[in-house]
Amino acid sequence: MRFGVILAFPRSGGTLLRRILDQHPDVSCPAEPWLTTACARFLDEVATDTVPVGVRAGLGFAGIEEAEIYDALRNLIFGFHSRMAKGKPVWVEKSGFDLFHLAELADLLRGHAKFVALVRHPPDVITSNLDLAQKMGRFLPEMQPWLSRYPAPVEALAAAWADRTTALLDFADANPDASHLLRYEDMVAGPEAALGGVCDLLGVARMDGAQLAQAVAAPARIGLGDWKTLVESGISAGSVGRWQKAMSRRVAGPLMAHLRAPMERLGYAPLPVPRTLTRAEAVKQFGAAARLAVAQAAAASAVKPSE
Repeated sequence: MRFGVILAFPRSGGTLLRRILDQHPDVSCPAEPWLTTACARFLDEVATDTVPVGVRAGLGFAGIEEAEIYDALRNLIFGFHSRMAKGKPVWVEKSGFDLFHLAELADLLRGHAKFVALVRHPPDVITSNLDLAQKMGRFLPEMQPWLSRYPAPVEALAAAWADRTTALLDFADANPDASHLLRYEDMVAGPEAALGGVCDLLGVARMDGAQLAQAVAAPARIGLGDWKTLVESGISAGSVGRWQKAMSRRVAGPLMAHLRAPMERLGYAPLPVPRTLTRAEAVKQFGAAARLAVAQAAAASAVKPSE
C-alpha cells in the first residue's frame, strides 16, 4: 500500500485530477471521503495562555501518547481506503479542505504519504469561488477567518489563497522527496507530461495520451466534489483565464498586494495594476458615466416601434 494526498485550494482542479488518477489501473482515488480533513479537524487545538485545549492534550492526561493517537487515525484512514480501493495498491485522497489543515496533516502523515501540491492561477480560483458562493448562498466555512478580516469578499479570497498557497509551497520546499508541485494550467495544456510527475511521485507507471483520454471519458465514481467534471468528456483548457470576463482589471489589480509573492514563486505573470484615479478624476469619470446613461435612456425611449 502507498498513500497520497492532493492538497489544493478549493476550485483549483482537484476533482479533475482525482477523476484521472482514479482511472489508473493501480490507483484508487475516490470521490471526496473527507477522511483526512476530519482527522485533521480532530487533531486541531485551541491555543490558550496555559495549556492547549484539544484531543491530544485531553488524551495525554489519560496516559495516551500522541503517537498512539496518530496511529489510530492513520489506521482509520487506511482502513476505509482499503475498502474503497478494491485491490488497487495505491490510494490517494482528495478532500476539499485539507489545505486549511496542513499543519495537522503534516504531523499525522509525514513519512506515511506523498503529497500532490496542485495550484491554479489565483484570479481564476477567486472567480470560481465567487460563483460557488452565489450558487450555494454562502461561502465555504473554511473561508470565514478571512471573510471576517476583509470587508470585500474578493479581497478575502485573495488573502486566503495567498496564505494557504504560501504555506503549501513552504511545505513542498521542506519535503521535496514526498511532494510534487503541479499547476492546473500545465495539467490541462499538456496532461501527459504534467501528470507524469504525479505518477512518478506515487510510484506507478505513467499514463499515455490514450489512457488519459479514456480516463476522462470513463464513468466517474459519484460522490462529493465538483459535479461539473462528471459530464466532461475530455481535458480542456477552456476555463483558463475566465477571470478576465468575470472580473474587471480595476478589481483584480489591487489584489496583487496579496498575490504578488506566491504568484512569483509559481511563475505566474503579475496582474496589470491600473493607476489609481485622483479624487477629481473619479468624480469626473462618474459624472460622465451618469450623463451617458441618461442620454442612452432618453434615446431608447424616443425610438417608437413601427406599426
